Amino acid sequence: MRIKTTADFQTMLAQCGDFLSLVIKSHHSIDQLLNITLEESLPNATHVELKRVSFLLKVDFTIGLGILRPEFRPIYNSINSVRNTFAHDPYAEVSQENARKIISTLKSIRPKILPDESCEPFEIRNVVETIFAIGFINLQVAYEALCVRKAESLIAGQMASETLSKNGRLNPKNLPVKEDFQTRLELYLSEKYPTIKLD
Repeated sequence: MRIKTTADFQTMLAQCGDFLSLVIKSHHSIDQLLNITLEESLPNATHVELKRVSFLLKVDFTIGLGILRPEFRPIYNSINSVRNTFAHDPYAEVSQENARKIISTLKSIRPKILPDESCEPFEIRNVVETIFAIGFINLQVAYEALCVRKAESLIAGQMASETLSKNGRLNPKNLPVKEDFQTRLELYLSEKYPTIKLD
């Protein structure tokens, strides 16, 4: 099952009763979203076996491609570290010290993503849920922005091609260019990426 939206991810977090399930499902969801993001951004993604690429290397690819901001790398490093702890020992626990390291990582990100008052006192589960949620949400936002940019480029190209053709721009309703562009963009997104909504 693929978690497609932030709401799906939050529902999954709420339904995970134990840490092992929380960590494995959260990491898996982020890893799947990394795969989808890279498939969307790489021209010949089918030639790359993304399932064989490590989690952090996928994060580095998304940063290198300008999809994710570099300052978020420590968040994904912490996420992977927590996951590895449980992957090697399903009975592992997140210690207070590890939770403090996660909080420190979150506090170090600029611009600030975590208000100071949300950190103390803390429950370990909330800290773990928070870093996974922040990792998922940031990647989801980056993925959606990538899809919108691709769609905008495609629509602009179509409109330019139509304008240069013998018949001129195909605009039966005679809409202004900006309105025609917006209408086409919304239609394209609703068909290709139904979960993405424009502001």
